Amino acid sequence: MPRPRIVLDVLKFAAAGVRGGVQRLRSSPRRRLSVPVSPVPPVDMEAPVEGTRARLVTPPATLGRFLGYLGQLLVALGVIGFVVTIGFVVLSAAGVGPEATAIGDRSWLLLSALVTAGIWVVLLLWKVPQWQAASRAAGGELSTRELFDIENAARGTLGQMVSGLALLVGLYFAWQQLGNTNATINVSEQGQITDRFTRAVDQVGSDDLTVRLGGIYALERIAGDSERDYGPVMEVLTAYVRQASPRTDVDTAPLATPGPAEVPVDVQAVLSVLARRDASRDGPACLDLSGTNLAGVSLAGANLTNTCLAHVDLAEADLRGANLSDVDLTGADLSGAILEDADLSRSLLLRAVFDGAALSRADVTGANLTSARLNLVILDHAVLRGSILFGADLRGALLFDADLVNADLADANLTGAVMTGADLTGALHLTQTQIDAAVTDDRTKLPPNVQAHPDI
Repeated sequence: MPRPRIVLDVLKFAAAGVRGGVQRLRSSPRRRLSVPVSPVPPVDMEAPVEGTRARLVTPPATLGRFLGYLGQLLVALGVIGFVVTIGFVVLSAAGVGPEATAIGDRSWLLLSALVTAGIWVVLLLWKVPQWQAASRAAGGELSTRELFDIENAARGTLGQMVSGLALLVGLYFAWQQLGNTNATINVSEQGQITDRFTRAVDQVGSDDLTVRLGGIYALERIAGDSERDYGPVMEVLTAYVRQASPRTDVDTAPLATPGPAEVPVDVQAVLSVLARRDASRDGPACLDLSGTNLAGVSLAGANLTNTCLAHVDLAEADLRGANLSDVDLTGADLSGAILEDADLSRSLLLRAVFDGAALSRADVTGANLTSARLNLVILDHAVLRGSILFGADLRGALLFDADLVNADLADANLTGAVMTGADLTGALHLTQTQIDAAVTDDRTKLPPNVQAHPDI
């Protein structure tokens, strides 16, 4: 079989060749496999690169220079703004420049101050954190991340401080705006009061009594609500009394004995309003009721200080406990008036008529009663210390237990005056003739130069 023999020989030869090759590989030295790599050219960062990488080209050095220039510009603008603001303040103080007005008004000073403050706030938040981070970096080795955190924390703290300052400034402007609002409200209120005042005056001039009374009490309410209108209201009311109830016998001499008619209701209403007013709000001028007819009026306990009552007819008026201190009652007719416990201290009572008036326990200390007529007047327990009774007519006056210490009784007519228990210690210009004409007792106290002749 020749064919199989040949195949077998071929296979043996192949196997021997493989074994020889393996032996040669094992016996030969090992070599490192190297792959040739082509060199990569360097990238030019300043050359534009196509595609998305073109957006990464921003040189750090150029950016730093730009930020440096920007910082210097902001500093210059801040200094200029500060100088301009100070200039506006000086001009405003001198009255030749724009004034610092409230928020909402146009003001160059306000605009300049806001812009300057904004510039310095930007510099503060930008540069100060950088300086703080740089100072920390100089003290030790810090990473870029740590420096960034330090700078960011400092910027946050400064931001909170600036926010708090801005809040305070906002509150200040809000307070100013509130003041402007209050001023607007006050103007509106004053306008309403003016309208009320005008309507009330129109009512006082009405022919209808009810309308007049409404106007009188409306004026009283306005005087209580408005300090500025208090004076005008008092002038209107006193003028109304002078016009509505004038005295007609003011020039007669001697004064006629009145026969008072019934007091008009509106006049009494005005006087009641004047009597209960707050006298502390009166100005330097007195409430002028001089020359009016107030006979029979009821003013018990009234406060009539700072009123001018010269030549007023107050005959048979009820003035019990009234305050008439420092009041001018020159030529007034108070005959038959009830003045018990009234205060007439330091009043001017020249030529006043008190015939038949009741002044029990009245305080007439320091009053000037020169030439006054006090016939049959009741002055028991009254205090007339230091009063001037020069030429006064006290015929038939009841002065028992009265206090006349240091009173001036020059030329006073004491005929029939009952002065039992009266104290005339230190009385001036008192003569024996005057005492002889009066009624005294052993309780009557007299100056050393005068002797009593008890009649009781």
